[in-house]
Amino acid sequence: MVTLAQRHLPPKAPELEPLGSWTCSFGLGAIAITAALSAAASATGMCGGAPLPPPRRSEVLRAAVLPGLGAGLCWTAGNLLSTLAVELGGNAVTVAQFQASNLVTSGAWSLLFYREFSGRAAAVWAAAAAFTMAMVVLLGFEKVKE
Repeated sequence: MVTLAQRHLPPKAPELEPLGSWTCSFGLGAIAITAALSAAASATGMCGGAPLPPPRRSEVLRAAVLPGLGAGLCWTAGNLLSTLAVELGGNAVTVAQFQASNLVTSGAWSLLFYREFSGRAAAVWAAAAAFTMAMVVLLGFEKVKE
């Protein structure tokens, strides 16, 4: 009876490889969704009224394509490295470290680039950011030895 059941079991699904099947399927899905959203935005723009004058190629390249490509490449590299880090260190430690690092990075941009606050608020933020990053480092030592 056991042999009969084993013959009719579905084959074991292969595990997703972070640098192979998972990343490839994520990329293909992102391309498909981007194409669908771009088509919907174009269709909505064409139906909404007078067509916009076509922009000059150099303006589009300078204003949208190059910064967008740079941001996309940075995000893709970060996402790939974070996926590999989760494979190595596990979800409990590495995801918390990513979230804390993202929070501190966003705050640093608002302080240094956008100048959203200064003075005493900036000093308090810097102290909180230093404390957060110290805790991130300490959290890294919490990996359970197997």
